[in-house]
Amino acid sequence: MSGQLPNTICNGELEIVKITEDLYDQAVKLFRDNFMQNENICIGTNLLSSPQAIKELQSLCRGILKDNISFAARNLTNGELAAIAVNHLMSSKLQNASLGDAMNNFQSPEMKCIFGVLQRIESSVDIYRALEIDSVIEIVFLSTDANYVQRGLASILSEHSINYARRLLSGILAEEDLPAAHVRTLKPGAVCSIFTSLFTQRIGRKFNFEILNKVPFREFSFEGKTFAERIDPIHEFATFEALRL
Repeated sequence: MSGQLPNTICNGELEIVKITEDLYDQAVKLFRDNFMQNENICIGTNLLSSPQAIKELQSLCRGILKDNISFAARNLTNGELAAIAVNHLMSSKLQNASLGDAMNNFQSPEMKCIFGVLQRIESSVDIYRALEIDSVIEIVFLSTDANYVQRGLASILSEHSINYARRLLSGILAEEDLPAAHVRTLKPGAVCSIFTSLFTQRIGRKFNFEILNKVPFREFSFEGKTFAERIDPIHEFATFEALRL
């Protein structure tokens, strides 16, 4: 990807690569083993107690990867994935570029709750109208393998995703770097994300994302307990944030 941020990071130990189909299994495994254990909405719904919910969330992750705009930090020595940014192209006009349809098909109580939570966080703002754009790239999942934490990989992959979005908007990507055919016509005017931890919210501050909505975890509940009762109290709320490109 000529002209992008440097692809070799961490003193040459890791490289940033697009998550292509041959890396889907590795990416979904990292997602299952790390994101599902540590992400606050997963903790708030006790997701790991439900094999069905685990399967459904893995399926969602794999489906988003098919947009062909997700990235990983990969170990140059052994090829293992150290961290992933799973990104999704959404549009106000293209209905098949929506997570909502996929989420509506899930059956587990945990995933139904998660869908409701995400809808609640995003529903107060029409991002397309607010930013006067037609499409947006959402950083849906950020996850780092336990062996690579505290190295800033989520921040690096977020910056790489933002830079990719800018290049896509400008029309200067090489053919092999373009999104999948079903979303290839979209030109994102912003990058957005639901940040559910203090740590990802710091990424939002670092890159000057605008906070469009903020909802305390005490306002969400599952099976008789609020999310705030299940998660670390340093994480007080979830935010919906956007960066205009």
